[in-house]
Amino acid sequence: MKLRNWITLGALVATIGVGAIATVGAQDDSLDTLRIGFIGRENGRGAELDQQLYQAAVTAADQINAGDDDDEAGVRASNGDRYNLEVVFYGADSTADTLDALDEAVGDDAIAILGLHDGEDAQAVADAGTQGLAVISGAATAPSGNGSFRAAATHDDRADALANYLVDERHLTRIAVLSSNTDEALAGTEAFRTAAGEANIVLDLVREADEDDFSEDVRTLRDSDAEALLVWALDAQMIALLDELRAINWDGMVVHASLDDAFIADAGAELTAGIYGPAAWSASAYDARSQAFAADYRAQWGITPPDAAATYYDAVFMLAQSISDVGIDASAIRTNLTNADYVGVQGAYDNTQTDALRIVQAQPNGMLIEAAQYAGGVCQNCADLWWADSSAVAATTTETLRIGLIASLDGAAEGIGTQIEDAARLAMREINDAGGIVGPNSTRYLLDLVAYNATNAETAEAAFAQAVEDGVALVIGPDTNAQVMPNAFRAETSETIQLVSATLDQIGLNSGGYLFQMRATDASLADAAARYLVDVRELTRFASIAVRTDYGLDSAEAFNDVVNASDDGEVALELEHAVDAADFAGIADQMVAANVEAVSVWSSQPAASALMAELTARGWDGVLVYGFMTPAFAETLGTLSFEVAAPVSWWADGQDWFGSAFTTQYRERYGADPLPQAAAYYDAVHLIGRGLDEAGTSGLRTWLTDLDSFVGVQGSYRPDAYGSSEMSRNVALLSLQGGALDVMARYDDGVCLIGCEGE
Repeated sequence: MKLRNWITLGALVATIGVGAIATVGAQDDSLDTLRIGFIGRENGRGAELDQQLYQAAVTAADQINAGDDDDEAGVRASNGDRYNLEVVFYGADSTADTLDALDEAVGDDAIAILGLHDGEDAQAVADAGTQGLAVISGAATAPSGNGSFRAAATHDDRADALANYLVDERHLTRIAVLSSNTDEALAGTEAFRTAAGEANIVLDLVREADEDDFSEDVRTLRDSDAEALLVWALDAQMIALLDELRAINWDGMVVHASLDDAFIADAGAELTAGIYGPAAWSASAYDARSQAFAADYRAQWGITPPDAAATYYDAVFMLAQSISDVGIDASAIRTNLTNADYVGVQGAYDNTQTDALRIVQAQPNGMLIEAAQYAGGVCQNCADLWWADSSAVAATTTETLRIGLIASLDGAAEGIGTQIEDAARLAMREINDAGGIVGPNSTRYLLDLVAYNATNAETAEAAFAQAVEDGVALVIGPDTNAQVMPNAFRAETSETIQLVSATLDQIGLNSGGYLFQMRATDASLADAAARYLVDVRELTRFASIAVRTDYGLDSAEAFNDVVNASDDGEVALELEHAVDAADFAGIADQMVAANVEAVSVWSSQPAASALMAELTARGWDGVLVYGFMTPAFAETLGTLSFEVAAPVSWWADGQDWFGSAFTTQYRERYGADPLPQAAAYYDAVHLIGRGLDEAGTSGLRTWLTDLDSFVGVQGSYRPDAYGSSEMSRNVALLSLQGGALDVMARYDDGVCLIGCEGE
């Protein structure tokens, strides 16, 4: 069911009392209504959160009731009848109130109960019996079984994920633990110690729950040489501890087991910047489903959904699925949920339970950003860019492995060439500082970069020959199609592995198994842009304009193929122009006359600039796709009458954690935003390092060819799936409006990862 076509509510519900609160979305009033009870606090601690969680359930019911173009309104039961869903709030501020609310919901013929977001309330209902209804709670300490469903990761799940992240992913071996003496904190840290291994715990402190002086603990922490500190304590204690840590300028990794937006609001963005924590879900989660839900919730309620909101949103859809499976009988729904599998916003559910969660990090602006996704205690998206210190690993020999870099280190493209070299050296420094790479042959490899300047095809040819003569182990670069394509056969001829950032589709035909493309090809860029305009923006009338070159015509073909394969898209105008064309008035006239909503332009920057000027002069106001956008080029365009959608392989302002971390690191060291090419060559060096680690020099080419999973700054690399020289099909789609380039969508091999709310 798609997440669209509901009525926006501009203000919050002011008060919530016992009894029915009608949903606010458009619905078919001719349908009977099924009631879902939501039991939550009306007053005092937890009341505001419970209201926000209730609103998430309402949003889901509204969307189901409204339906969309593909799904009929309401939910169709197994008997063929359709029903609206209504989520009703029952207030309960004590255990006695909770049981009374359950009785009232049963009397109102509720088909299921949500809420009980306090674990003690959920346990009280379980102890008293759920009266034949399914009771779904998102509390980490909620019970499970006999009609009760805990649809959230437990504290043990959080401890396991944190241990995996710190020890197995970040390779930390000196971790300090500080907990308050509450049952929850003691149980959580005990689970963490077991999962992390006692050998990796260098300090273990327990403090009274009312302790507020941590000055001595901080000094002990500093003396322990810990790399990370896990704190499982009350928020007030964490704030006091952070103050002490800042006072001594401790630079280790800090993890707060209760990190969320509310904690950041209390502690302040400056104090919390950089700390990590586990969360059931986060509104910053970096996936399309989460982004759609967060946008939907904000549109309807005017605020960002809290972490637990995803649980109750998903729960309503799981109930709708059960109604479709077994009908409207509450006991049948309850039985069905014990075997229900579902993939929702929060993650995957098995028997209506989940261990999915996220690791988040607080940013300097007070926002949370997702660092990792976990399921089954395993990271689903962690990067292969962290290195365990290999200094103590035994090695029979040590070699300096030289990598040749071919880049434009002077001339018009010097800025790009400098960034490429800087990024490659940054990655090498990280690997070497961790002790280098100990390959399967017990050889320790330390990496060294030898740079060769090339500004055209001829100097690129000479640079490659010189690198081979100098005995480099492999070559990275150059960047441009014009430098790579005439020399594409040289890697195979010299049996030298070469990784390039050029994007021409034809390069793969000349790879010979030695030449690999680190960035999405022009066809992948065009494909992603077309999918976005057709699927998300729902445009239908297109034009394509291409220069008469391989890259222009191939890219236009890829774009047109997606449009023509869509249900409603039409390429109304296909035009070509000569390489030396300068007058684009006629093309602009044809475009305006064809009344197209969007146009793909695959040409040189001067040609694209001239066409954009002609279209602006005519007041055309559609979307122009251009695949060779750079910040410098964007600055030359001035005010345009239309939006530019620019597909690139990566962009520095994306909100994924790995990209943000790399951008921050690059800015701090080099004082500039990294370009897409910088990300590609940073990843390339780490990719080479991982291949050496697993296959050594003799098996590196086969390892690269057969690679089915590597996660870097750009995204995923899996050439084995593509069956060609392509390493990556990651695309960031930028929007140029008002002079600013902003990421509006991300794609991987034609699949939209974020920015897909319209799909």
